[in-house]
Amino acid sequence: MVCLSSFSSQKTLYVSELAGLGSSRGVLGMTLTVSLLSIAGIPPLAGFYAKYLVFLSSIGGSMYVLSFIGVFTSVVGTFNYLRWCKIIWFDSLPKSVGSHLSFDEKLGGIGVTFYQG
Repeated sequence: MVCLSSFSSQKTLYVSELAGLGSSRGVLGMTLTVSLLSIAGIPPLAGFYAKYLVFLSSIGGSMYVLSFIGVFTSVVGTFNYLRWCKIIWFDSLPKSVGSHLSFDEKLGGIGVTFYQG
């Protein structure tokens, strides 16, 4: 959200303000979507491997209750991130959002998308 707000002239405070971002600013919408899906733990993104290793080591340490709680909260969080993606790509575009992206915004969005640490 901070990265998104720094690219835009208006500050983003609510998730509903991201409506139509995918159609108005495609690179920025795709960058945010890939980041959200990585946080959600969708394979083959980096977040999946991180969660997989954490759950694998907790099961290997016989911490089954902790593993169950982690998987449950991960599934609940995934629905939240998928809701954000739905708002970005499928909700209607507000009238106040422009569609022009400068070269720096496009380059920054592509760099953030493909840099996984």
